[in-house]
Amino acid sequence: MKARWSPFRATTPQGRRLEGQICDTQNAGPLAGALKIERVDGRPCGRIMAYGMPEIPYYYEQGVHTNGAVSVTVSRKLDGTAIIFSPLFWNGKYLETIVRTRGVPVLANMHPPKSQAGQSEMGDAMAARRYRQWVDLVGRVADVDAIEGLCRTQRATLVFELYGRDNPQCVTYDVDLDMRLHTILRGKRIVPYQELQAHAARWGLPLVEQAQPVGGGTLAREVSALEFYRALLEREYWLWFQESGVGA
Repeated sequence: MKARWSPFRATTPQGRRLEGQICDTQNAGPLAGALKIERVDGRPCGRIMAYGMPEIPYYYEQGVHTNGAVSVTVSRKLDGTAIIFSPLFWNGKYLETIVRTRGVPVLANMHPPKSQAGQSEMGDAMAARRYRQWVDLVGRVADVDAIEGLCRTQRATLVFELYGRDNPQCVTYDVDLDMRLHTILRGKRIVPYQELQAHAARWGLPLVEQAQPVGGGTLAREVSALEFYRALLEREYWLWFQESGVGA
């Protein structure tokens, strides 16, 4: 599907006025939730790209090649909200780190993008409350200094999953609220898991739990992607089944 861009205006927590476009098509691959920032405080800035969270490949939708792999690392898919921290640089200078989701350019604004607004006053009010809630929830669990430090020093975007009873989705968790790092991007490239682990350890950021490895973490032979993911999902399904309380 071709990416669809919508104009946005937003004000950062430090008072900078941003104008540009947001990619509001979830099926846009690495462009999903990306921002093209074209003006800062009314001044043209060329084009500052802030990528969003790429789509997660599911084994039944597209091929994931494991043939020839020595090991495969797969983290658990938590049922929450993807919270994205993006550093802003202009002319080589760090400005600040903004907090957002795939659909909201700056979460602190409490305003949905134009593509989601305008349906009704009640709908807009409900959306604004939802974004306000996310701001408050992130504030409860985020180590802002560590996150900003990692974003700034690595010029990288960090993606966390915000989950728990206070951010209800489909799965019911034992924790009230938690937020765990699962992806680091430089540009639109996802950094390797070992690098992700190293950065998380250095800055004291909690990681999404690794799924129980298939074959002890080392593949004894080459397996097809379908075979690997079937084995993995069978284990993950029972973990989800136990946590969700289905059938209880």
